[in-house]
Amino acid sequence: MNGSLRGRLGSLGLVTLVTLLIWIWAAGETRENRRFDASIRFATSDARRLLVEPRELDGALLSVSGSKRAITAFEALMNAGTLELVAGVHGLPSSPGTWPIPLATSLGSLPVVRDTGVTIDAVEPNSIPIRLVPLETRTSRPVADLPGIRTQGDVLVEPATVSVVLPTGILPAGIEPSVLAVVDPRRLERLEPGKRVTLEATLQVAPALAGEASRITLDPASAKVVFTPRSLERTVTVNSVPVQVAGVADDFARYRVDLETPSLGPVVLTGPNDAIARIEGGERIVALVHLTSDDLQKRVASKRVSLWMLPPDVTVQKVAGIDGSQPTVSLVILPLDEPASPTP
Repeated sequence: MNGSLRGRLGSLGLVTLVTLLIWIWAAGETRENRRFDASIRFATSDARRLLVEPRELDGALLSVSGSKRAITAFEALMNAGTLELVAGVHGLPSSPGTWPIPLATSLGSLPVVRDTGVTIDAVEPNSIPIRLVPLETRTSRPVADLPGIRTQGDVLVEPATVSVVLPTGILPAGIEPSVLAVVDPRRLERLEPGKRVTLEATLQVAPALAGEASRITLDPASAKVVFTPRSLERTVTVNSVPVQVAGVADDFARYRVDLETPSLGPVVLTGPNDAIARIEGGERIVALVHLTSDDLQKRVASKRVSLWMLPPDVTVQKVAGIDGSQPTVSLVILPLDEPASPTP
């Protein structure tokens, strides 16, 4: 093969390579249209000053166009995570109030979207109203929440104060937000009485603010609770507790008292482990109704339970599903010199 032929073949190969590169480039630049399902997150540039609502829009449908290369880059962006629009950035409002946000324009202005090279032609929905809520920061002293535990000595929460960021106007001026340091009950089951412990706790707003919890931020979000357990408590339900009447013996010598409610139940009791075990083992408990001389003379038809005969430190939580320890008992009081009504 002479030099002239080799030169011609080299030139032909070069032309072929250039042609192939041009074809590959042209294929990558061919315009395409695609639709993508997307989640859009809304945020603010200062989370201690403003809250944005809603925080996320799921199920938005984006119609985009661009070269094949740009579409591929945008698809990778979508697979990597959620698109985020930040109030006060890229033309979005930053003042409190409710604002309509044109989604196609706002998303198209994001640098990460522009860098892919696509154009966002339309979004369904076309726009969404966002609300920017002003926030304020207050200080709170969290209180330990130790369900089923009685303590001895001081109970400490570390840190002693936390910052509470909440929407302005939720609480009157000067009122401290209530925060609980909640310890997982499972961590409390095997504690040794009398031994001081330190346990991790989650900080939560108190039940009075539970409806606003999603709009409130606590800093920090966790704490440590330091305490000494005195006794471990648990709960038991007794299906039936007998009722007895009590009063001055001389008064009862002149009256007969019949109980239309001879027992109460179910009765929910809470107390130390050992005391609850005694009840479960059959120790008798009684509900007492105290009747005065006046009650007997007036022949009252009902009276509240005034006392429970229970092991030490055991308390009544509920009776027949109702909170409290003073249910009403129905009575029939008759003077002993008056014959009882015949039973039908």
